[in-house]
Amino acid sequence: MKRLLLLVGFLLTGCASEGMNRLLFGYEPSREERAQAIVNRLSTHCEAIGYQKDTEPWRQCILKLYNAAAIEQAGQNNRPSQTACQRFNNGDIICNQR
Repeated sequence: MKRLLLLVGFLLTGCASEGMNRLLFGYEPSREERAQAIVNRLSTHCEAIGYQKDTEPWRQCILKLYNAAAIEQAGQNNRPSQTACQRFNNGDIICNQR
């Protein structure tokens, strides 16, 4: 009985996930929805290092973090790596892979 309840719990959790929705219902988020999800995820990081929301430097920060993550994901060769970004006084952001 316990296993059955556990299995039902996992199935219900899976149905709520975005991947499962795509699989079961053919739902694919639009380009705008995907872009907004990326902005929502990265904006907190840019605000934490001092950029004001909805300014051009804030947008540049989001683009640089997104590009750094995309490069890191594309270049992974089954080895752990980290990207460290630093903001300088002149507004530049430099990201390095370690």
